[in-house]
Amino acid sequence: MTKDKLTIIAIPIICGLTAANMYYIQPLFLKISESLGITYVQSTNLFTAQLIGNVLSLIFFIPVADVIDRRKIIGALYICLCTGLFLVYFSTNFNILLGGYALIGVGASSVPLIIAFYNRDKKHENIIGYIMGGVLLGIIGSRFASGILSNFLGWRGIYIVSFFLMLLGATFVLKNMKPNSEDKEKNISYLNVIRSNIMATLEDRSVRLYCFYGFATMFSFTAFWTNIATYLDQSLDFSTTEIALFSLLGVLGALVAIYAPVITGSIFKTSLRLFMTGIALLACAIALPNSLIWLGGFTALFDALIQLIHVSNQKKLYSRSKEKEAQAASNYMTFFMLGGAAGGFTSSIVYTISSWNGVLTMCLGLFLLMVIIERKKYAEY
Repeated sequence: MTKDKLTIIAIPIICGLTAANMYYIQPLFLKISESLGITYVQSTNLFTAQLIGNVLSLIFFIPVADVIDRRKIIGALYICLCTGLFLVYFSTNFNILLGGYALIGVGASSVPLIIAFYNRDKKHENIIGYIMGGVLLGIIGSRFASGILSNFLGWRGIYIVSFFLMLLGATFVLKNMKPNSEDKEKNISYLNVIRSNIMATLEDRSVRLYCFYGFATMFSFTAFWTNIATYLDQSLDFSTTEIALFSLLGVLGALVAIYAPVITGSIFKTSLRLFMTGIALLACAIALPNSLIWLGGFTALFDALIQLIHVSNQKKLYSRSKEKEAQAASNYMTFFMLGGAAGGFTSSIVYTISSWNGVLTMCLGLFLLMVIIERKKYAEY
């Protein structure tokens, strides 16, 4: 096997395992609540801490990779990730756990940085689709793995397993990633880099547009997966193992992500079509009777749609950000993860008040807003 083929296979797997650390917790909220003696909302705050850590890293850490050796940034991020995994496995103090989960979020921000730099490599021009497929498989597998392993190793077991996997993954990434080109400006100050990153969001309408789409997409995705395990447990009496098996329905989304460039170039040529499809799916999910078969079909299709939107957003944004891919990744993924933090926190409260249909209705409202914005954009052109 050639080095290029090994990279195309290994990098999506490593990115998938890295992203998975953000989602091991989702099927475990009830177990964590029982283990630590805290409320359901408090347990979801651990997930929110991860997302906040991720966002802070995207704002203050990732942008400097445009002007210094990216390998130093990625190495530091994997150190944070491994430290967070270690703390979560060994700590029983809630506040230390919050810090551990925040460090996991910081470390997982290495994924968009890896995506951004491989996107500019002509030898790996289709690698974004492969990586996003790997990331989604990692997310799906994370719920399955943590759900199954929690029955044998307790809810913390998955984190020590991931600790060793991340050590191996980081070694491969750092060994095979090329340094930044020599013509990078080395004398740009840190504050100027951060200022430039913020101004790009404030001044560039395209950046703002895709940042909002990323926010709304992750909000909806997180709202769905944060509460589906609790819904299946409380409404359909699913066991932890059955919930883990149900999460495998999202595999379709991973397969779609791999072929996203082809699909978005033929069936879904515009973002408007993607958003309209989301409205149709959510409306059906709310209107149709409660059925496990329909819920399974909706889960597979909704996951696939989210991945199509996510890949489409990144391809369009990065194509407008040549030589500033790290800045684009920082801007987009900051809003993407802010959407996740807002979706996880808000939806857990909505679920306790309005149950499952309340969560779906909230997501439907966001898709309607994206349709309105996209139609307004076309009207102006």
